[in-house]
Amino acid sequence: MLFIDLASKPCTERALWAKERTNDRYIDAISVWSDLDWRHNTRISKETFSFLEEELGPHIKKKDTVMRSAVPVSKRLLMTLWYLGTQMDFRSLAALFGVGKSTSCIIVHEACMKIIRQVLTKTFIKFPRNQAADDVVSGFANLLGFTQTVGAIDGTHIPIIAPSENSSDFYNRKGYYSIIMQAVIDHSYKFIDILVGWPRNIHNARVFRHSSLFEIGNQRLFLEKVLNLDNTHVPIHLIGDAAFPLLPWLMTPFKGKLTELQDKYNYKLSSARMVVENSFGRLKTVQAI
Repeated sequence: MLFIDLASKPCTERALWAKERTNDRYIDAISVWSDLDWRHNTRISKETFSFLEEELGPHIKKKDTVMRSAVPVSKRLLMTLWYLGTQMDFRSLAALFGVGKSTSCIIVHEACMKIIRQVLTKTFIKFPRNQAADDVVSGFANLLGFTQTVGAIDGTHIPIIAPSENSSDFYNRKGYYSIIMQAVIDHSYKFIDILVGWPRNIHNARVFRHSSLFEIGNQRLFLEKVLNLDNTHVPIHLIGDAAFPLLPWLMTPFKGKLTELQDKYNYKLSSARMVVENSFGRLKTVQAI
């Protein structure tokens, strides 16, 4: 323990006990990590880390105090990415980065809240409009062969720690606790709409009907541009699997005994929907992308 006597300073009359800690992992990351190390440990590149640091820096930066120096922005971000990528407990995270257990918990939660509520979510996860929507529609048509599509929708389970209340509601059939994430993905595997938080035993269709996306669709915001194909008016729409309802702005597979054309349609729909399945796989993978 290091004893620092601050009694003689005019700004305080008390002494402070400060525990000496190491931060070797942080020093290694900033100074010697290769790009492969960054991708293996944080699942992002060094360039992406620098971008996030610039975007989040003003929102998570703390000022030094008389008693101690603030944890640097880069260290706060690295700790958050490490925790999100490994789900390490806060005691181990604190030891790895040379901070207190409570400090590590505060750092991670503050960074996540800034990402979700103030900084990145509203900027980067948003439904395309105008020219951006046209680009997505063109991408689905040219790359995936499905006309007038602005996104693929599906739901997936996100693992969580068992909540203290009503934990059985979150225990899924695969044997772990989870919440449902509903997401819409564009042609380039980008998330453009998300809804997270429903327990595991809620059907995808019910989650969908209680989402803001359902309200937007029913306001006919997806039907602004209609394409005439063989005397059939085809509006802008989403594509989903059989768990979702068939709507004027949401195309789903045919069911039952199928004709040749219906079977071909289902195949094309399934192929185009692979973007959402692949995006979920990328989100959950433990290996570096």
